[in-house]
Amino acid sequence: MARRLIQMAATSCDWHAAFADSQQIDATTQRTPAADKEIDVCGFCALVWDFVFPRMDEILQMLQPEVIEALMRSARKKEAEARVPVQLAIQGSTPQPTISASSGKAAKEKNAARSSAPAPARASKNGRWLKDADQVRCPLPHRAGSPATYWVKVRDRGSHAKSSHGLLGPEVAYELPPATSPGNQLNLPVKCYVHKVCAEAGGYGFADEAGLRCHVVKAKEWDLFEDTTETPERAAA
Repeated sequence: MARRLIQMAATSCDWHAAFADSQQIDATTQRTPAADKEIDVCGFCALVWDFVFPRMDEILQMLQPEVIEALMRSARKKEAEARVPVQLAIQGSTPQPTISASSGKAAKEKNAARSSAPAPARASKNGRWLKDADQVRCPLPHRAGSPATYWVKVRDRGSHAKSSHGLLGPEVAYELPPATSPGNQLNLPVKCYVHKVCAEAGGYGFADEAGLRCHVVKAKEWDLFEDTTETPERAAA
């Protein structure tokens, strides 16, 4: 009888249970984070898993504050609000301004010169050093206007490598920043050797096991590293 009761007990959603304020939500399905492992999830978490994880790099890029700021700046007024109201004609004729041929020609030449002039390069807000963020330096070249020393948040290494250089995160030889004070050095000691590209880079580093697990889930389509007996000397940041 006890065995039957155990089998009939509802299974909780592992994702909600992992919250800081753990929530007991009934699981309705399973997902596979690794080849030989399985987690129980509720319907909402299954939807998030299926939609978000394959697009994680793109979604993280979309949610960056500078991207949101640029998006808001690009907003245009609605067409209906931009229209100038038609003015009612006043009785009597209103004299129309006359434009001389010489002034019209000068205006056309001025507009033509303005349109042909190259637009000034805007300084990029990406790549700046942020005091309260864990960042690594990207040694690859970046577009005009970018900082000479280009910093990338640790969590954005993959999206930056893909969007700016067409590479995977471990393919960029990110460099750790210098210590801000004795004993205060950024460290990424937990290395990934699961994927071929990570192993070839000498291990792709993370601050803790949670970061490594998230990486393995997001990179589930990457080629796995088969020979774990030897790894190159250089360790990727």
